[in-house]
Amino acid sequence: MVRGERSFTPRNIVLPSMVPGVMWGIAQAAWFRANAELSIVVAFPIVSSLPGIVALAWVVFCFGELHSTKSRRFAAAGLYVRIPNVLLIVLSNQQF
Repeated sequence: MVRGERSFTPRNIVLPSMVPGVMWGIAQAAWFRANAELSIVVAFPIVSSLPGIVALAWVVFCFGELHSTKSRRFAAAGLYVRIPNVLLIVLSNQQF
């Protein structure tokens, strides 16, 4: 917030606003590590799908959203497509 020529940041929002930044930094480091260990063809679908799955879990379990049956069905359909795809991609890279 800006008051005149001075800015003001309440102390109680500083730490909660830094946590997502740290999480983003860790995720970026993990992305680069995944690209180094796996090929981009394997790493990209995994890294691009998992944030949506985690966000859906937060929405459902922490924020209590998706009250309608229709929204829950769409969310379940998305999970039924994403999770097997990620698992198949992971298993396709394994040497048996």
